Amino acid sequence: VQIQIIGARQCATLTPTMDKNDGENTGSNKRRRTSPDIFHINDLPNTLLADVAAFLPDPSRALFALAMTAPTSSWRHSRWKRPPSVASAAILSSTTKWESLDFGNIENILAEKLTDDDVCGILSCINAKLKTLKLTGCVNITGSGLEPLRGSLVLQQIDLSLVGQHKCPVIEPDPSISEAAVLPILDSIIDARDNSLKHIQLPVKWSDKRSTELGQILEKFHRLMENRRLCCSTCDAIIDNVYEDGKWYGDDEDEW
Repeated sequence: VQIQIIGARQCATLTPTMDKNDGENTGSNKRRRTSPDIFHINDLPNTLLADVAAFLPDPSRALFALAMTAPTSSWRHSRWKRPPSVASAAILSSTTKWESLDFGNIENILAEKLTDDDVCGILSCINAKLKTLKLTGCVNITGSGLEPLRGSLVLQQIDLSLVGQHKCPVIEPDPSISEAAVLPILDSIIDARDNSLKHIQLPVKWSDKRSTELGQILEKFHRLMENRRLCCSTCDAIIDNVYEDGKWYGDDEDEW
């Protein structure tokens, strides 16, 4: 993270200070400065960082908080258990509830650059208590970054299509998202007792040549939903299914 502040006859570069051992922000206000004009972003009050973050879309806010704790690669080394720094906690507090995250709310050029480490770090940083996750534009992830969602009891909807609403579902070249990375995580959520999962949106590349493993997981999910007997929150009528063909998941040109 690098911020340039241009004032009257001066330019100060603010850079987060990392611990030399594992890349984590130290959080200390004692900084070794090579020039009186050099300031570290960690020297800014946490309240100011939170106020700035309040103007960012949620994915950008989460990335900001992630960067203020440590580089995403170091989160992997800590097995995604690293607690956010004090500054990161302040940044995240500008969103009272992290129940929904849609990467379509950031520029597509940025979403395309996100890695599995980035996604996994974000989910870990916000404590992965999401009800809705949309991976819009994240064409370079395999899906291994969804590991913090394993066995989730709160996730209700997950959109793996990687495209925005009302957009063509076909992505060229084929995105990197992998059944081998994602299916075990989905399976763990479906198997979790008292899980809240209600809908899965699949990427087109999986639907064109559906694997046996994917078919088995979707059948398990279908049985789960049929046994729930969901009711409309307005009229209490029992909801039979989401799509006309009886599916509880979306693929091809189905819209969420």
